Amino acid sequence: MKLSGAVKTWLLWLALSAAFFPIICFISYVGLMIYGSQRREAVTSPAPPQFPILVITSHYVASKELLTPLEVLKCTLSSGDDASVVLQENLAAFTEKHKDYTFLVPPGAVEELNRQLRKHEAYNEPVIASIHVTSRADGREEIHLDASIYDDLTNESWYEASAREFNPKFQRKVSSLGASIAAAFLVPVPAGLLSAAAAALIVWIRSRRKRAARPPAHETQVPQI
Repeated sequence: MKLSGAVKTWLLWLALSAAFFPIICFISYVGLMIYGSQRREAVTSPAPPQFPILVITSHYVASKELLTPLEVLKCTLSSGDDASVVLQENLAAFTEKHKDYTFLVPPGAVEELNRQLRKHEAYNEPVIASIHVTSRADGREEIHLDASIYDDLTNESWYEASAREFNPKFQRKVSSLGASIAAAFLVPVPAGLLSAAAAALIVWIRSRRKRAARPPAHETQVPQI
């Protein structure tokens, strides 16, 4: 059975839409995941409850059973002081207990901190936490603290610190699992619409080219008497 031109056009559009859909879904999904992993939100004082801050104190001993997962990141420096990651929601109680605290990272301690952080484990998995410190001429420090314990749960903070104060700037708090689930629900509909639109555009361009390639119809010659 010979198919009409309209049916052929419709089948071509359907085939192109089906071919484009998985490609656009994949590109959109990857793009959303990259955007989510890189996006950070500006924050102001007071910092959000889950905002992590590194606090330097004299050495202290805490019962292992009382440690929260985040406190696994507590390190003891070669100077004898402790460096503890503390969330904003726990900061007041922590500094009340450790009155000799400072938010400034000692010069030369960054490499040691990162080396110790990489040795930590949480629930038998290596943590991916790290810290980067830039000293300023006014004595303050610009700190980027990655307090992520799991590779699928990111919690990073950017802040300016002095000895007894800090000024929050940005935070990135992302759950890779949550982002994946959200992307799985958000991507298909726009990807389907975009696939259909791209296929329709190709079919339209193809139809125009075919019409332009047709030879012009000959005018009927009227015989002269």
